[in-house]
Amino acid sequence: MTMQTSTPIFYPGLQYRDADAGMKWLEDVLGCEPREDHRDEDGNVVHAELDFRGAIVMLSTAGVGR
Repeated sequence: MTMQTSTPIFYPGLQYRDADAGMKWLEDVLGCEPREDHRDEDGNVVHAELDFRGAIVMLSTAGVGR
């Protein structure tokens, strides 16, 4: 009997009071690269995605769009 297993895929979702500072930290310290950045009329991050070594990290401004 052959069993196939796959690597589980999950996308962590982070919420920051200051999403811009959070994104900068993730880029500067962990080497993440920006993929998407969607903002509301006030400039709050509604949804952003960063690439971390092939994995996707999602984030937003806490309380926005929820």
